[in-house]
Amino acid sequence: GSQIARDDVSLARTGHYPTVDLVLTRNNTDNEGFSRAPCFQPIDPGPCIGGEPPGTIIRNPTGTDLETDSISLQLALPIFSGGQTSSRVQQAVYRHRASRERLERTARETEQQTRDAYLGVISDISRIAALKQALESSRTARRASEAGYEVGTRTAVDVLDAKRKTYIAEALYLRSRYDYLINGLRLKQAAGTLAVDDLAQVDTLLK
Repeated sequence: GSQIARDDVSLARTGHYPTVDLVLTRNNTDNEGFSRAPCFQPIDPGPCIGGEPPGTIIRNPTGTDLETDSISLQLALPIFSGGQTSSRVQQAVYRHRASRERLERTARETEQQTRDAYLGVISDISRIAALKQALESSRTARRASEAGYEVGTRTAVDVLDAKRKTYIAEALYLRSRYDYLINGLRLKQAAGTLAVDDLAQVDTLLK
């Protein structure tokens, strides 16, 4: 978009440049050679002797048919005409400037998205490890509560509370893995390396 706008500026500026045109001209002249019949009068003002009646239009056998070709160059030098060309150039400059600013804003946004996705992936890796350890601890505590309930050292409320904590720990762990997969896709999208195979792998992991 920015390159196209820049080309528009160059194109608009050509309105100030002189132009040279190649002109081919063809002329066809057909001269039939018509004339009026003469009048021969040996004694004026007697009648005409011989030839056609006076004033008759006759064709001259020496008529000509002429065809000419010519090639010429025409130079057109634009002059200032109400600022129309300058206005078009200025508009093209503004469009190019706006397009360049949009490009820069998109580049900054893409860079920010890439950085955020990268930091998200790094954070998710540490969070997954911590939540996995918390899940294992919750499962161990639940098993201890169940064993204590069987021997009478724990109550049913203790067992239910241990199970509730285990479910919460498992939900947090699975959520962190989901966030890791999503941030991984966002990172590849921002880097321009996202492919169909990546989506297929994520779909397999979710199943």
